[in-house]
Amino acid sequence: MEQLPEYPVGLATLRGFYTQVEQKWFDDKMYLCDSFVVVEGSPELVRAYLSLVEEGNTVYSKDAQGRLVFSLNMDGLNEEERLRILSSTPQNPVELLVLARPATFTGAPPCYSHLDILKVK
Repeated sequence: MEQLPEYPVGLATLRGFYTQVEQKWFDDKMYLCDSFVVVEGSPELVRAYLSLVEEGNTVYSKDAQGRLVFSLNMDGLNEEERLRILSSTPQNPVELLVLARPATFTGAPPCYSHLDILKVK
């Protein structure tokens, strides 16, 4: 797999809230994805991922206010962490410590994210 250039890899803190996003994927099926709207966080990471959206990448998206939205993989979280994310709102955001893995040129499955959640604050 070839890594995309110019995209940050490593730890980042992102503040935002839970939402669900319906995505149409390459197979023309609709998928409902657990997602996160970023209201504050690592400027470099947010800028890079919004740039991907502008270039037509469909792994990430923007909401109506132009904020970064990414799918959440909550598989490794305990129940308390999951509930904190699921109950977050624009008025009551949550903070995530994430690990940004290298983005690649290869296709991604529905609801995929290059961000692993390490901690929910």
